[in-house]
Amino acid sequence: MRIKIKKWGKSLTLRISKTFAYQLKIRQDEKDNKITVESKEVKQYTLEELIAGINKSNLHYEIDLGKREGNEYW
Repeated sequence: MRIKIKKWGKSLTLRISKTFAYQLKIRQDEKDNKITVESKEVKQYTLEELIAGINKSNLHYEIDLGKREGNEYW
């Protein structure tokens, strides 16, 4: 079955139709139900490819998050 993945806030959602859920006997809040979602092709990028993709339009700048908490070393 093909379904669309849509944006919900800052996340992606996978909506299951009532008919499909009924056919699979999936019920809300049951712990033993399981659906596996797979992508047929996932591109694995090298560090060099990722760095080559950086340009002025997608480069972010340092953000000051304020006071440190814990033992972080900056």
